[in-house]
Amino acid sequence: MSNFTKTVLAVIVGMLIISILPWIFWLIFIGIIAAGTSSTGNVNSPGILKLDLSTTSITEQVKEDFTYSTGAGAQYSKTIGLWDAVNAINVAAEDPNIKHIYLKTDGNVNSMATCEEIRTALDNFRKSGKGVIAYIESPGTLGYYVASVSDKIYMGRYHGGNINFNGVGGRMIFLKDLLDKFGVNMQLIRHGKYKSAGEMFIRNSSSPENREQNERMVVSMWETMRKTISEARNIPEERLDAAIDNLELCLPEDFLNAGLVDELVGRPELENHIAVLDVKDDIKDVNLINFAAYAEAKAELNLRSKKQIAVIY
Repeated sequence: MSNFTKTVLAVIVGMLIISILPWIFWLIFIGIIAAGTSSTGNVNSPGILKLDLSTTSITEQVKEDFTYSTGAGAQYSKTIGLWDAVNAINVAAEDPNIKHIYLKTDGNVNSMATCEEIRTALDNFRKSGKGVIAYIESPGTLGYYVASVSDKIYMGRYHGGNINFNGVGGRMIFLKDLLDKFGVNMQLIRHGKYKSAGEMFIRNSSSPENREQNERMVVSMWETMRKTISEARNIPEERLDAAIDNLELCLPEDFLNAGLVDELVGRPELENHIAVLDVKDDIKDVNLINFAAYAEAKAELNLRSKKQIAVIY
């Protein structure tokens, strides 16, 4: 065999290897993801129900119930409907196999309305005589709002978390200057000063009326959240406002000193707390039940409810 032929064959083999390797690595990567997220626990055995809002997206309506999706960074998440989520928590309150809910709220992307519904359901779960514990590392405002319903809130002790517990805010976008540069003349027909949906196209700043109604909405949202957190953690509302306004909540120690969390823990300590909660010697012995799997297993339409809704024409 000539050197030329050997060289050609070597090039062909090299090209094949380069073409195949990425697919092999991709299949291995998918396998790792599936292995890391397929463990759902036994929904029909005694255990702790785990609700992780970083991997469970709750929406008002789901076209395909309980469908998996991959988001940024190939994070494996599951989307379930709000009705199914609330129903699952209500069922768990009466399920003798479920004594506690383990809650993780970091990475929460749900709306305030959804968070309020979930928090109310968790509060009813607690009122049934069962417990809720939460673990946070990088709390946001809405995430902490949900976590505040818990009997105990644990926080990671290490520094470097992305802490965004800074109240409620809003922003408005105005496009008039941009449209002017393109020569676009927007004609808007409206009636009343507070009809401001089209202002973004005809102004470069907010009208007083639009600013007023947006401020009232934001203030109302924060007042609701502040009152709820204040009552749950026994912290004066003025003190909570001061901690946020003065940027006092930057480190885990700040949350502990402010009374917003009960204990700073590392991962081994957290796992030990969960094991003790379930009266087990090791976290490996705890049946941690995936919330989405539990919701899917318990999604039964109750047509015998005492509370009914009638549509009157």
